[in-house]
Amino acid sequence: MMADFSYQDLIGAASTILASITLVLYIVSIFKGQSKPHIYTWMVWTVLASIGFAAQISDNAGSGAGAIGSIALLCGLITMISIKYGNKNHTNIDRAALLLSLLALLPWYIFQSAEWSVIIISIINVAGFFPTFRKSWSAPHEEKLIPFFLTSIAMFMSLFAMNELTITTSLYPFVIGISDAAFVFYTLWRRKVLIP
Repeated sequence: MMADFSYQDLIGAASTILASITLVLYIVSIFKGQSKPHIYTWMVWTVLASIGFAAQISDNAGSGAGAIGSIALLCGLITMISIKYGNKNHTNIDRAALLLSLLALLPWYIFQSAEWSVIIISIINVAGFFPTFRKSWSAPHEEKLIPFFLTSIAMFMSLFAMNELTITTSLYPFVIGISDAAFVFYTLWRRKVLIP
């Protein structure tokens, strides 16, 4: 008996595996001392990815939701690892980003629709990236870029695995894909500028 898989299931599985591998590689780089995650960034990403995953499930994303689900789980693990191995310096902006990420659930509760929460978490995702961008301005060599690059690819792949392409299912992975790609190019530029 042969399993009946659609191309969406296969692309969804591939994007989930790729997203998982990239974060596992990032975790390995932390333990090797090659990356130093910013704890507030990873706390924000854990909250946002959890909301994004729940929203995707609620709007019939299907196999396309797997990548965000694995990211939510692994971001939570990286947050815990950051307690010991991460950069714990924080500013009022960092605390505000975390608070805003938690408040993103309110529109879903008030309007009984995940769409506004997804729009808000997509905006907050960019704001939540600021601590890592800020850290990488002066220390661009503290981040391994391959996981960010591969996550960007995984997010764009996940869009092709969605059962339903809606703002609720697709905006958040699209924003992650763009943000991660921008971070890679920004950090490569900073590395080039800071070469003695």
